[in-house]
Amino acid sequence: MCLLIGWTFSAIMRTTMCIVQIILNLAMSTMIFSRKSLRTSFTVYVVFLLSSNLLVAIMQYPLEIQRILYRKWSLSEASCTLYLYNIWVLLALPIHSHLLLTINRLWALTFPLSYKNHHSKRVAGILCGVTLLYIHVFFLPLVIIDRGFYRASSRTYGCTTNYAMPMVNKYAIAVQMVGCNIPLLFIVVVFPYLAVMERQRKRTVGLAQTATPYNLGIMGFFANAIAQPNHSHSSPNKARAATVRRNNRLSNRPFALLTLLTISITICWTPIFTYWTTVLFVPLGSDYSGFRNFASALVTLQPALDPILFGLSLRNVRKVFVQQITCR
Repeated sequence: MCLLIGWTFSAIMRTTMCIVQIILNLAMSTMIFSRKSLRTSFTVYVVFLLSSNLLVAIMQYPLEIQRILYRKWSLSEASCTLYLYNIWVLLALPIHSHLLLTINRLWALTFPLSYKNHHSKRVAGILCGVTLLYIHVFFLPLVIIDRGFYRASSRTYGCTTNYAMPMVNKYAIAVQMVGCNIPLLFIVVVFPYLAVMERQRKRTVGLAQTATPYNLGIMGFFANAIAQPNHSHSSPNKARAATVRRNNRLSNRPFALLTLLTISITICWTPIFTYWTTVLFVPLGSDYSGFRNFASALVTLQPALDPILFGLSLRNVRKVFVQQITCR
């Protein structure tokens, strides 16, 4: 018999966050799809992340809430398999979506000409599809091996991966390290390099703003003189500087978004990744349940923060949001 524990703080928080995440991520995705101006190659990654958050909220949270409410697993073995699939496979989607955003900025800032010439919505879609395929190829075998050969009865021992079996434990360590810890570490370690590259790009743009036909070289001088023999050079220079400043502001927005996302995922994901990694090597008792609940609560905040950070960082998104609110 499965005894109902009741609506604890953890169950109430997950239920609330589930509703909030569905509303925010669905609203942001709908907004991007509804406006052609928002459907860019960069927002392909944004939609991929929002879709990942939606899948987690719809498929994982109801089962997680059920597990919290009852002392023992009260659903079928198939539901337990789905629950473990969500934990190992589905929860890997958001962190890899953030990884794609970091790789996108790394490409744009390190190889700007290559990015301009080769990156497109089609390329972004292919990268998202390859990431989805990679996650299933690498993560799904753990669920299949555990379910087919080693899992104990979920009604008796609860719905959990059987880490006591050496093969399952070793594969789980590989998945945690390669599929979870390394992507998060890569995002954090690469960010200072991206910050330096962004600063250099701004400096280059600043030099371009002050350029005139007289400091572009003798060939630049004659080229401008031939094109505009009887006009002052001040107006073209001002127009060019204004255009450069506008483009600079536009290109700053993805990096501003990346900055906020990097800070948030570092805070929200590091504690739970630390706990999961430790459990694979050293069994932790109930003394650490408080830290586990705290770390799990932080993870639930990230999917709700993502669409909010998008709105704060991307001016076009804010503009469309205001237009929809005011019915303009």
